[in-house]
Amino acid sequence: FFEDRKNAHEIQRAVDAAKHIDPKDPRLDYYTAVGLILRRNELPTAERLLRSYVANVPQRSDYPSHRAAEQWLSRIGR
Repeated sequence: FFEDRKNAHEIQRAVDAAKHIDPKDPRLDYYTAVGLILRRNELPTAERLLRSYVANVPQRSDYPSHRAAEQWLSRIGR
């Protein structure tokens, strides 16, 4: 929801809350990276998180797609 609205602050709030529920959820890295990209902050960290997500998290219909991660990666260079 917040990703579609490109709301970096709310994405980070949601990630912080989710960390208390399941700190090992692999989607947290994806959403953390999206928030960093939207803020144009710590882009090398965002790139590392997304590349790790694509390499290590299996495709699942209830997770962000690898294609979405690759689209966010393409925004880092812009």
